[in-house]
Amino acid sequence: MEKAKARQVFHKKRMELTESEKDKMEDLILIWFQSIGIQIPNIIMTFSPIKAKNEYDPNLVMAHCRFRNPAVRFFYPVVKGSEMVACAVTDDSSFVSNNWGILEPEETAEEDPKTIPLIFIPLLAFDEQGGRVGFGKGYYDKFLATCNKKIIKVGFSFFDPIPTIDNLNEHDIPLSYCITPNGVFEF
Repeated sequence: MEKAKARQVFHKKRMELTESEKDKMEDLILIWFQSIGIQIPNIIMTFSPIKAKNEYDPNLVMAHCRFRNPAVRFFYPVVKGSEMVACAVTDDSSFVSNNWGILEPEETAEEDPKTIPLIFIPLLAFDEQGGRVGFGKGYYDKFLATCNKKIIKVGFSFFDPIPTIDNLNEHDIPLSYCITPNGVFEF
């Protein structure tokens, strides 16, 4: 399936989910995340879900990470021009909506991408090789290219993988794991 078709198909499927279906799926995703045994590091980059697009909300997984490692600090993406940077947040941080309706922290310190050992990545669809389809702007792939090559890249999806995404290119960086309500896919 081509990226554009996958975006269309999986966006539609995601928008058709009811709130109770989504809540149940997020609970199951948390259970599967707990099963993979990732050592919770002191730094995790996460993301703010786009609520209007019924996107997966990583807050349950983040709460689990904080329980497992109370010293964990979370960083969020902030778009600056054609690039994305990782910015630190605290419990007192304020967020503002960017041009795409994504909440970003304001007035926070940037983190060197090479120091981030674990990143949660939003997606619309993924394939059996760990390729992912986002909203098509390429921010995550550009950011990941600047990270430590050992970074663990975790995606979350309400749906199982498609066999292949046909038009991935050398700039598309595969996931390490993708977690769905039905299980963990490791790449």
